[in-house]
Amino acid sequence: MLDDLQYALGEAAANAVEHAYGNTGDGEFRYTLEHRPGPDGGVAVEVRDDGRWRPVPADSGHRGRGVAVLHAVGKEVRIDSDDGGTTVSFRVPVPPVEAPRRPRLAAQARSAGPTTATAVPGTDPPVLRVAGDLDLDGVAAVRGALLGAAGAAGLVVDLCDTGYVSSAGVALLVELSTRVAAQGAPFALRVSAGSPVARVLDLTGLRAALPVDP
Repeated sequence: MLDDLQYALGEAAANAVEHAYGNTGDGEFRYTLEHRPGPDGGVAVEVRDDGRWRPVPADSGHRGRGVAVLHAVGKEVRIDSDDGGTTVSFRVPVPPVEAPRRPRLAAQARSAGPTTATAVPGTDPPVLRVAGDLDLDGVAAVRGALLGAAGAAGLVVDLCDTGYVSSAGVALLVELSTRVAAQGAPFALRVSAGSPVARVLDLTGLRAALPVDP
């Protein structure tokens, strides 16, 4: 439950950062967490900003999966906008007692260092190993290297050393896959079973859409 709560809260916060204030660099958001006891309780979350969200484009390209994460892990998801800002609210329920206990993923996976993309020598097709978090900052750090490696020889992206993955990171992986496929070249994501990357691919429904090498 804690991992899902972190993912959902992170996506709601990232939406405020990206969409409420645009490229101004000014603005803030506030969030509250409220424990609700009982078998159908969990944690109620509210994220509020003071900006004005940009209209959703008819073609969002590779973006738009943050809201999908909210609906995948949350209940009673609402996004209310007015002239004073936007409020995103949802509830992350307590899993059933009989549900198997998953290992803690997101909290343990956060990387303290910068995100890097390193070519693995002597591989065919080329392998690029990503280490660190694929959040907004991490995507900005490795976007050029990943897209630049999308050549006719194909590409394998090794995400076994990757920690937290936001919807911005997922969008970059989809864009990369599309670019390689357009050249008729092989492409695959290498992930560890039970990892944060595997979890977010499940949450966004992309495990079936992207070639994954466990």
